[in-house]
Amino acid sequence: MQLSAWFSILLLLTENVVGQVVGNSAPNKDRVSWEPLQMKYPDVAPRPTVAKEMVSFLKVANWPITLETTKLTDAQRRFGGLLGHSGDAGEALGWLCLYRRNPSDGWVLWLTSGEIDGESIGGVVWHRLNSEQKVDSRCKAVNAEQGIVTSPVRLRLDMTKLQVEQLLGKPSGRFHDTFMYLHQHQETVKDTTYTWDDSIDVVYRNGAVWAINVNLTISS
Repeated sequence: MQLSAWFSILLLLTENVVGQVVGNSAPNKDRVSWEPLQMKYPDVAPRPTVAKEMVSFLKVANWPITLETTKLTDAQRRFGGLLGHSGDAGEALGWLCLYRRNPSDGWVLWLTSGEIDGESIGGVVWHRLNSEQKVDSRCKAVNAEQGIVTSPVRLRLDMTKLQVEQLLGKPSGRFHDTFMYLHQHQETVKDTTYTWDDSIDVVYRNGAVWAINVNLTISS
């Protein structure tokens, strides 16, 4: 599977920390873990039902990131911060954690790279903060306006379920509080057929989008 996303998140960055650390943070409702948010998924994924590819690439602080192409280490050089890592072999996951604190709330954004992605960024996890939550000190603080999806899917935090379905249609499936949108298509490049799998997963709280997970994978 390959996942791409067009997010335009206007970010003004402050700190400049470098390094790599193994993640070991435990979930806490009052504190956001340094490790990417884990959504709930069924053992068998639903059938892809979204007709068109949903995402293509994202921008952070006007810096373009092409999923499955831009390296996670390039993002670290651009923004600073620590690179995290957990798991081995097929369970391996790397990430860079960024967050924005507003007067009343905020958000956390992870750029992620799984084993199948090699060194490239393959996904984005983004979720809302409440005013009481603390963020792990290893996440990178940024000074930014609210991040929004600009093209081709204008998906953002705090949208209603109706607004999301006006953009994406009905979900391909649902598992607990996770609504899954899946697209798949094939293309032939230099006599080799590749399969594109891209997905957007949405979690709602109090009737509004609380978390978004975007992923893209290309396989032959």
